[in-house]
Amino acid sequence: MWWQVVDDQYAQTVKHLENSCCRCHQTQNY
Repeated sequence: MWWQVVDDQYAQTVKHLENSCCRCHQTQNY
């Protein structure tokens, strides 16, 4: 079931990007 592994990695990558974006916006706000 390689597609589940790829989907899991994609989900983790999306979360990482969202977290980085949030931190970036918070830093810009302050």
